[in-house]
Amino acid sequence: MATASPTISDWGYLKDIEARYAFGRTLGSGGSGLVHVVRERASGQEFACKSIRKDLRENNEALVRREVSVLLRLHGALNVANLVAVYEDASSVHLVMELCRGGELLARARSSHYSERTVASYMRAVLRTLAQCHAHRILHRDVKPENFLLLEDADDSVVQAIDFGLAYPFDPTELPVKGVKLEGTPWYLAPEACSGRGLRPTCGRRASWRTSCSLATSPFVDFTHRHWRGISGDAKHFVSVLLAKDAAARPSAKQALQHRWLSGKRRDRQRRHALDASVVQRLQRFSQGGLIRCRALERVAEDMLAMAPGQAPVGTADISARGARSFFRLDGDGPTGQWSDQG
Repeated sequence: MATASPTISDWGYLKDIEARYAFGRTLGSGGSGLVHVVRERASGQEFACKSIRKDLRENNEALVRREVSVLLRLHGALNVANLVAVYEDASSVHLVMELCRGGELLARARSSHYSERTVASYMRAVLRTLAQCHAHRILHRDVKPENFLLLEDADDSVVQAIDFGLAYPFDPTELPVKGVKLEGTPWYLAPEACSGRGLRPTCGRRASWRTSCSLATSPFVDFTHRHWRGISGDAKHFVSVLLAKDAAARPSAKQALQHRWLSGKRRDRQRRHALDASVVQRLQRFSQGGLIRCRALERVAEDMLAMAPGQAPVGTADISARGARSFFRLDGDGPTGQWSDQG
C-alpha cells in the first residue's frame, strides 16, 4: 500500500492512486522500492505497480523521469510490458504496468518441457526487445534473464521485458556514449562497458550472449565441456558470434535475429527433445545464487571497476552491492513493426 511521508516535491504525475487501484500482494522488492499487484477498482483488472521511492539523492527525480520517458517511447513495442499510468504521492512514484503472470524464464525451466527450441524462442524475444530499443535510440544496459517474464502462465506465452530502470537514450551521431556511470549486473556486462571507453548498442548484444548461455547451459563457455554435449552446432555458433570480444565483430540485434538457430515460432517450444536434466539443475543453481557466488561476483565487480579509468570510487560500492543482491532494479534502424510476435 502507498504510504505517506513529508512531500519532497510535486513531480507532476497523477495523484491519489488508491482511489483507482487497490494494492495487493508484493511481487518483489529492490533497492529502489517495491512491486505490487494492484487491482483497478472499476474493472477488477490486475496490473503490476512498481513503486519507486522519492528521496534526496542527486538526480533521483531525473532517473525516474528517464525511466518513464523510455517506457513511453517503447509503448506498444513487441516483448515490452506496457506502461499504463504514472502516479505519485508524498513518498513514491508508482508505475502501473502490464502484469506478467507467467513468472521468470529460469523458473519456468523447472516445471515445463525445456528444449533448445524453448531457449531459441526466449532469445528471439530478448533480441527483439534490444532491436526495438536501439531503433528508438535507447541503450537497455541491464539485459539478463530476470528482467524478462512470461506474460501468461502457459508454455507458449509471450515473453515481456519488465525493467528499464537503467535504460539510457543515445544519439547515434555521438557514439560511444561517454560520461555514463557504470551500472548493471556485473556478470552480464560486456568487456567494453568496463573499459571506460564509452557505451554502444553492441554492449547489449554481449549481455544477450550471457543471457543465452544462462538459459541454455551455463554462464561460462567451453564447447568441449561435457555441459555442451548434445547442444546443436547452430546453437554453439549463435553463442560464439555474440561472444566476439571485439564489439565491431558482433552482429546487431536485428542481424542476430536472422540467425538460423532462431528460426521458429513460440509453439515450437514443446518440440524437439528436452535438454538434459542436469541443464535444468544447473539453471536452478545459477538462478538461486548463494552467498559464496555473490561474494565472488562482488569482488569481480570491484576488479572490473578498477579497470575502468575515470570511475568514481562510489561506483565500486554501488555495483558491488548490486552484485550481492538477488533482486536488481526492475541497433536496429528504422521501423520495427516487421517483427512477428509469434516467436
